[in-house]
Amino acid sequence: MVRLSPGEGDQVPRQVPLLVDLEPGYAVRIFLPIDGAWVEVGPREIDDGLAADGVFTWTPGVGQTLSQWNPDQRVRILVESTTGVVTVDEYEWSFRTY
Repeated sequence: MVRLSPGEGDQVPRQVPLLVDLEPGYAVRIFLPIDGAWVEVGPREIDDGLAADGVFTWTPGVGQTLSQWNPDQRVRILVESTTGVVTVDEYEWSFRTY
């Protein structure tokens, strides 16, 4: 993993994008807690325009899994290799919004 933004414990605006910056050759699946269950963000919601460089973003909004971040937001991601043997790493963290 290279970088997550917002990071653990950050305080950010409710519409700030989620950025996952990985090493090239990896993809990400994003999960958000909704009504007590982890719900996967639809693949079409994730901007993977820079996937070749390992950069993925998701922004809450109308028509998205969430319209805005919750005041105390948790996020879970699965990182999967896109080349060779598939490996999966899981990360979970939280941040606050204003």
